[in-house]
Amino acid sequence: PPAPVTRQAAPVDLDVGLRRPQRRSHNPMRRASANLRGYWDRLRFGRKCPAWSDLDRDQIAFFWPNSILLTCAQDSVGGRRGRSIRSANRIADLSGGVTPDTDITFSETMIAWVLALGETVAETGEPMEESDSFPVPTGSQRYTLLALPLIDDGAEHVTHVLCHVRQA
Repeated sequence: PPAPVTRQAAPVDLDVGLRRPQRRSHNPMRRASANLRGYWDRLRFGRKCPAWSDLDRDQIAFFWPNSILLTCAQDSVGGRRGRSIRSANRIADLSGGVTPDTDITFSETMIAWVLALGETVAETGEPMEESDSFPVPTGSQRYTLLALPLIDDGAEHVTHVLCHVRQA
C-alpha cells in the first residue's frame, strides 16, 4: 500500500484576531509621527521614559527631520520648583549623518509653542500631542506637535524633551 500523505500545517498566529485593525493614513508624515511615538515606546524597556542616550540621533534626523531636542533644567523661583528649557537644538544639527531637507520653517510663534509644550512635558513627565494653526505666506497652515519626555539614567526628573512638528 502507498505511504500516507502527511502535510505540515502552516504556522498560525493565534492573536491575529485580537489585534485592532490599524487605521490607514494617507498622509505619510502622520504615520511618521506615530512611528516616532512607537520608537520612543519600544526604547522604554519598562521604564517611564527612555534616556536621550538610548535614541539614535542619525535615525531621528533622517526619518523625522523636523525634530527638536529640548534640554531641561531644574529651577527654583520664589520658592517654587519647576522645570525650564535650557536649550533647543534641531536633531538634524546634532547628527553626523545625512538628513533630508526639513520642510518646516519655524516662526517665532511656532518656536514659542514648541517651548511651551516642551516645558509642560518636562513638568508632567507625560507625552503630549497638540495641533495649532500658524500663518504662512499662502494663508494658514495647521501643524501637530508631538512632545516626548526623556529621563537620563540616574536622573529623577525629565532631562530632555524630544519634539516633532509635522503638517497636520
